[in-house]
Amino acid sequence: MKAFIPFFSLLLLLNILACGGGDASTAESTAVEETEVPNDIAGAIKQAQEVIAQTSELQEGEPLNFRELQAFLPEKLNGLKRTAKSGQTNGAMGFKISQAEGKYETSDGSTIKIDVVDTGGLKMGLMSMAAWANMEIDREDDKGYERSTTLNGFKAFEKYTQRNNKSELSLLVKNRFVVKAEGREVAMKDLKAVVGDMPLGDMK
Repeated sequence: MKAFIPFFSLLLLLNILACGGGDASTAESTAVEETEVPNDIAGAIKQAQEVIAQTSELQEGEPLNFRELQAFLPEKLNGLKRTAKSGQTNGAMGFKISQAEGKYETSDGSTIKIDVVDTGGLKMGLMSMAAWANMEIDREDDKGYERSTTLNGFKAFEKYTQRNNKSELSLLVKNRFVVKAEGREVAMKDLKAVVGDMPLGDMK
């Protein structure tokens, strides 16, 4: 379960939204009101409701349940058999994020792990998990390389680390879903073949 977004991480993300969301005038009013801490439950609830109202536009829709996401991780991808699957849907303060994971075994016994995350269009979630989508990246040295690219029309990001011979491939689908595949002792072309066999066009 280490690959999943823990529930406390989601709470931390939403706390950042609550503290950092809004424009300059909102930040100024927040600073002024810092001394006006409610001393009762009703006051605390009211402040929480105001925060939710201010940030509700940051998530555009309801994410799919993780069981629905698992449909994008079929029993076989590019001829490789799925050996494990898991998932979770977490939420707080009216925001939700879902994640499904599948593991596939290659012919030489290596494992390709694929995560599918549905942010529901949560902008801060996308900024955190797919910041590369709005950047042009191309760097390489003796330790490996990183580059932004495209795969089947979707924005993508490749990363290879020489030290542990690890390949990683991430895609942003419909500005909402983040797909990440990774494997040790697995060539990037093999990751691309597996991810390219996923029914990404059916994500909606």
